Amino acid sequence: VAEHRRLPWANVVLAPMSDSGFIEQLTRAVAADSDPVWSLDGRTLVFRTLQDGPPRLYTRAAHDQDAADMMVPGSMTGDTPTDWRDNRILVHGPGPKGDIDIWAVNDRTGERQSIAGSGFNETEGRLSPDARWLAYVSDESGQPDVYAAPWPRGCAAWPAGR
Repeated sequence: VAEHRRLPWANVVLAPMSDSGFIEQLTRAVAADSDPVWSLDGRTLVFRTLQDGPPRLYTRAAHDQDAADMMVPGSMTGDTPTDWRDNRILVHGPGPKGDIDIWAVNDRTGERQSIAGSGFNETEGRLSPDARWLAYVSDESGQPDVYAAPWPRGCAAWPAGR
């Protein structure tokens, strides 16, 4: 599990490497890096960074100090990654109605697909381990509540645990 720790000169993504407590610094940008999410195979991270100005999403091969950070095509200011499966990075970011929506962004082409965009704020999209369910937070009820919907989307969502 990646952890976020602030150093005096930058935010960096750190990952525990062994039971002995060894920690490896994975990003070295002068600007702030945050919100790390692992690829399912554990070889790559997607994270949010300010290294080129406004916040954007970048990927980086983990445990390869010579690897270059690669901007995710189509990433937009305000995107925050929350999950990553099958070349689709789930993000929450600005929606067309001024709210916050959940989007799936193809990590190779940048194609964006609206996943949860009801006119309310939807955030924190996470897929179940078997990738059959999407859990997310929505303020549709007037307060933040957790909802679950079949994945891929296509059926109505309902409040989790009710």
